[in-house]
Amino acid sequence: PFTQSSNLLDALGTSLAEIDWPSRFRRLAQDGAWLRCAMEFRGWRLLASAKHASPAVHTLIPPSGVSARALGEQLRDASWLVSFESGYLRERNWMQLCLMGHYPPAALHSFPAALDRFVMMSTVPQSGASIDGAAYPAAARS
Repeated sequence: PFTQSSNLLDALGTSLAEIDWPSRFRRLAQDGAWLRCAMEFRGWRLLASAKHASPAVHTLIPPSGVSARALGEQLRDASWLVSFESGYLRERNWMQLCLMGHYPPAALHSFPAALDRFVMMSTVPQSGASIDGAAYPAAARS
């Protein structure tokens, strides 16, 4: 009953054929593991344990008293793309960094230090109480 656009299907087929998926997934696993290690080393708490987390999605819990929304806005203004505006993220004071699409390795490797700089500059207090009342360590300074 419905005809699909052959041009769109050809474009999809071409894009799928041009990506080396095993290599892409290996790189994603390496980059995700590196990012998790770098963030934990700096004192950041990640929501999901490494065992259960996707290497592509990193949900970050800011240090106590730091607003994820304020950090997200500062990062966005500096051309970093992080998720922080969804209702469920705002309610919990979380932010997410997702390794999807193409990103330069140098940008990924500079993210933890950039985030630390924004935490140091952040003066906007978190609105509302922390999720579990725990005091999270401040991010290490680089």
